[in-house]
Amino acid sequence: MSIWWITKEDGFSWSLHTSLLRLESTSSLPYRKLLEAETFSVDAEFHYPRVFNAKQTWDFKFRLSKCSCWLVWDHQRFVTDLLNEFLGDTTSDLVTFVPYTVAIDFDVTDSFEVIYM
Repeated sequence: MSIWWITKEDGFSWSLHTSLLRLESTSSLPYRKLLEAETFSVDAEFHYPRVFNAKQTWDFKFRLSKCSCWLVWDHQRFVTDLLNEFLGDTTSDLVTFVPYTVAIDFDVTDSFEVIYM
């Protein structure tokens, strides 16, 4: 596998395209199921400018078909803890801060069901 890294006048861009069949997502909680989908595809575009702290853009497009989602009360705490761990506790330093924009688009086709417990 080789990854091309060509920097142009406006910076570096790359894209990701993937598709998964029969996706099953679980958690470590007592009721494990989170998400099931017949197909799950991700198309993502990333742009990194040449200037050190210029604005980056990340565009995600998620496509799901025949999707089922289980929402248990403990999942809410699980997702909150996961996001807090990802974002971290430290405040950002203005010297190392890099602005970015994340655009997320969800497209659900065929059927979508949410099961609350």
